[in-house]
Amino acid sequence: MNSTDTVTPLGRWCARVSGVLTRWPKAAILTWLAIAAITNVAWPQLGSVIERQAPPSLPPDAHSVQLFSAMAHAFDEQGAQNSAVIVIDGPDTNAKTRQQLHSVLALKLAAAKPDVLSVSDPLADARTRSAAVSKDGRVSLLTVRLRGDPGSPATAESVATVREITAQTLAGSGLRGYVSGPPGSVADTFVTTTNALAKITAATGVLIAVILLVVYRSVVTALIPLVSLGLGIGTARGLVSGLGTLGMPVSANAEALMTVVVIAVGIDYSVFLISRFHERVREGASPEDGIVSASAAIGPVILASAATVIAASVAIAFAKLRPLASMGPMLAVGVATGCVCALTLTPAVLTVAARRGYGLPKPERAQAYWERVGRAVVARPFRMLGTALALLGVLAGMSALMNPGYDDRAALPSTAESNRGFALVARNFAPNVLYPQFLLIQSDKDVRTPEGLADLEQLAGRVAQLPGVSAVRGITRPDGHKLTEATIAWQMGQLGNKVADSSAAVTKYKPQLDNLTAAARLIQDEFAGTPLPDFDRLVATMPAMLSASDQAIALLDRYKPLIQQMAKSKALLDQADFAMAHMDEWAHTAQQVSHTLRPIIDGLEHFPWCAVTPDCAKLLPQLKQLQTLSDGEVFAELVALRDAMQQATGGQPISQSIQEMTSLFDQMSTIVGGTDLASITAAAGKFVDLYPQLKAMGLTDFPEMSRMVNELTGTSSGMFDALGQMADYLQKLSREAASPAASGFFMDNTILQNPDFKTAAKMFISPDGRTVRYLVESTEDPYSAESRALVDRIDETAASALPNTSLQGATVGLAGFPAVVTDLQHYFSRDLRTVVIATLLVVFLILALLLRAVVAPIYLLITVGLTYLSALGAGVLVFQVILGDHLFWWVPMITFILLVAVGADYNLLLMARLREETGESYREGVVRTVASTGSVITSAGMIFAASMFGLIAGGLGFMTQMGFVIGFGILLDTFVVRTLVVPAIAMVLGRYSWWPSTVHRRAQAHRR
Repeated sequence: MNSTDTVTPLGRWCARVSGVLTRWPKAAILTWLAIAAITNVAWPQLGSVIERQAPPSLPPDAHSVQLFSAMAHAFDEQGAQNSAVIVIDGPDTNAKTRQQLHSVLALKLAAAKPDVLSVSDPLADARTRSAAVSKDGRVSLLTVRLRGDPGSPATAESVATVREITAQTLAGSGLRGYVSGPPGSVADTFVTTTNALAKITAATGVLIAVILLVVYRSVVTALIPLVSLGLGIGTARGLVSGLGTLGMPVSANAEALMTVVVIAVGIDYSVFLISRFHERVREGASPEDGIVSASAAIGPVILASAATVIAASVAIAFAKLRPLASMGPMLAVGVATGCVCALTLTPAVLTVAARRGYGLPKPERAQAYWERVGRAVVARPFRMLGTALALLGVLAGMSALMNPGYDDRAALPSTAESNRGFALVARNFAPNVLYPQFLLIQSDKDVRTPEGLADLEQLAGRVAQLPGVSAVRGITRPDGHKLTEATIAWQMGQLGNKVADSSAAVTKYKPQLDNLTAAARLIQDEFAGTPLPDFDRLVATMPAMLSASDQAIALLDRYKPLIQQMAKSKALLDQADFAMAHMDEWAHTAQQVSHTLRPIIDGLEHFPWCAVTPDCAKLLPQLKQLQTLSDGEVFAELVALRDAMQQATGGQPISQSIQEMTSLFDQMSTIVGGTDLASITAAAGKFVDLYPQLKAMGLTDFPEMSRMVNELTGTSSGMFDALGQMADYLQKLSREAASPAASGFFMDNTILQNPDFKTAAKMFISPDGRTVRYLVESTEDPYSAESRALVDRIDETAASALPNTSLQGATVGLAGFPAVVTDLQHYFSRDLRTVVIATLLVVFLILALLLRAVVAPIYLLITVGLTYLSALGAGVLVFQVILGDHLFWWVPMITFILLVAVGADYNLLLMARLREETGESYREGVVRTVASTGSVITSAGMIFAASMFGLIAGGLGFMTQMGFVIGFGILLDTFVVRTLVVPAIAMVLGRYSWWPSTVHRRAQAHRR
């Protein structure tokens, strides 16, 4: 069959371009050299562009990113979402020495602007010191907030600054600091990826060179693709760098992947062209005609193949995850450059080599083998198809067990500085120390009220009860438990204690109250049936009585010596008996005495005390008798007095009577002289002043007052019992209601205004009181699926606690690294669906347009999809089942893009050749197609697989996984799908593969 009969318009265009190149090959080569030089000189090196412009992991509208930004704004904490932890390890030094080193390091880091935004040294605060030092004292922590977005190159630069300062500060101290946490992983990934790129390129080049030497058995022929590849990679990197400076997203991981993909497709496309060139030369064509003919036949296939990869790469550009999206444009530029280089530079280099006798084909040795394979397939298509599908089905089934991993740490070697820090923390601290997460509550009003804080505590309490949550710390529970002083149970207990104290204090006065009761009863008994004294008159005469008492005391003092002397002068008294006859002489004296004693008599007569005092009651009549001296005739009274004395004494001598009077006088002097009359007078004056109020209160009514006292004491007795019972009840209620579920919560304004509360509030409540955060501690690994599931449960639980509370209308969410990983998972799932659908549609359209059929593109897509699932299943088997690791989340998507695109390329080449070879015998067409494409597709597949396996040399976990899965998938597609499955399906369906095309009939007509 004349091959030119089936050349398409696109093939004829490729032939014209190739014809120009074969006429001026050196000009083409020089042009490519100039392009490569210009693109690498005109713009900065790609590595420096990536360092300045690499995108963050999540888009700015991601929920976790927005929550972090809101928290940083509310609490004025720049860089809170980009915090690194310095893990300081070394011998158990003196606590003071370690604290001093911490302080010096913190000061130096704080001065490292702009890389360091702030430093938090837990050892500087006694409240946080214990949580930041391991139990054995060997490991301590220090937190640094860095500039830049998480995952950005700015973060890597900041980490480098922090590491340098830390190493200088701790030098000679015996301690070593490891900058860890997510920023540390980012920095190590940048460094490791950059270092790995050289290893990957070298390993890939060696593998490809060996394969090319084996395939072509000629050093020069093997070098032709490598020369084209070198200029293609240089040009691609320069173009990507230039586009990056114009705003196209770029990243370090995409750089490594772009390099190996450009190597793979560039070599593949050159191999496609060289293989067809060799075929034409073997058929007898000249080298120039062979190159033109090969370009006409294979050029459309290369263009279509590149279009599928570019289209799939462009689909990635629409991913929400920016590092993933950055791969799309970079891969598209790289593949487009490799395609153009293969169609223009490779023909030029091949022409120059062929004119000198190099690059020409060796005898074909493998075609006979592939012809036997083709005949075996067409002879038993169902058996071949069943066997291959069984193998693919088993491997594809393993893909259902895939559990994607999001742990950046697993992508790095264990010797990376950040991983060494992680290992130290894992051995000495809780699992989430390096990954704090905060439950953020944003309200439209100030929540610093008793009701608001009670509702916050209820919300926090619900979250704290979730499985996997070890503690929730915040303003209502600073130590992870409900604030004791704010619980109703504690407050009831305090009230019960106060009531018990009051009851005990009151009970001490019960004896006095009993005495008061007894006195009231005595008064009531004494005054029962007896008229009450005239208290008004008593109070009115009291001042006069007290004045008379003063005078009486003065007189007693004055006459006391006289009376005492009289008692001693018995002879004189005896003479008084005789002198009675001479009363006239004594009358005058008696009158003066009577006048002097009158006030005393009047006072004693109205003083109640005298009536109840026996001595006073006895003295008063005698004094009254003296008073009669001034009321009647002096002598008559004296005589009457004498008679009375004689009658009273029975005629005894006056001396004896005087002795009796002296004794009575001494008694009276003793009584009156022992009284502090001044105090009595002062008290009496106050009583006079208070009397109107006492009278108004009824306290001068002794019977009524007695009744009131009895009622009071009766009530008090009941009150004693009630107070005791109340104290017992409150204390019992406090004990029984002390559980978290029953203890209640209430913060009064006293607690809210407490200085300690205000200090703690700064950590957990924003200055305007509208944003609150709780530190949520978890027992789950922050990268695990359990941790991601816990994030969703926390969000749901917190949101369900808002309705019908003062927090209704507020928004809640979890801000922290587990939430970031959760968002990463959500975005990845969305992006994977988008990319899969877009890629399949684009690849189907390209296949349909090139093959001018519908049926063949459908089963080709099914086969490459099966290849993808089988390769993914093999990765799950090796890494997840055997090695115990998770497949990194990038692997499924990148694997899909490359396996579908590259698998479609190989099948496109196969089906395009089948279209050419189909004639009167469809069976012979299949055999010739397998025989003619076996070597080239196998060689291309092995080269592409070698490029992917070169990723393993980089030492990065996710690149190792990606290289293995894609490489294995390419080999599976090359040796099973392309060799057995697709030819068998094509044989089973026959001419229906080309529906609705009629190419088969035209080919038959032409051959006739």
